[in-house]
Amino acid sequence: MQDQIDSIHQYSKRSCLNLEGLPAKINETSMDVEKSSKEILEKSFNADKNSIANEFDKAHRLGPIFNGHQRVIVRFKSHSFPNKLYYSRKNSTDPRYKLRPCLTQRREDLLEEARSQLSFFVCF
Repeated sequence: MQDQIDSIHQYSKRSCLNLEGLPAKINETSMDVEKSSKEILEKSFNADKNSIANEFDKAHRLGPIFNGHQRVIVRFKSHSFPNKLYYSRKNSTDPRYKLRPCLTQRREDLLEEARSQLSFFVCF
């Protein structure tokens, strides 16, 4: 049963990516986060401006602030665009920012365990 719930939860995240490295700002609005996220995707990940304009749905901060940064979850209108963007992340022009798949907590824990115990760094 828990596997089925996790699968459903993960399926709902198929059109999302986590953007890491965006500095947290005081009194930042959700519109500010969306604007900054779009700019980073365009400039640092070489995403086409028109594609971002068409595919970008929303973005918001997620989780605790760590070293002045807070993760941003970015949702796109389709599930194919984040896949394309994720697999092109190796062409990033700015090492401060990272794109990560949006995983359930259970899958994030499994990935972290694989990285630490099995020395896997890429598991996709």
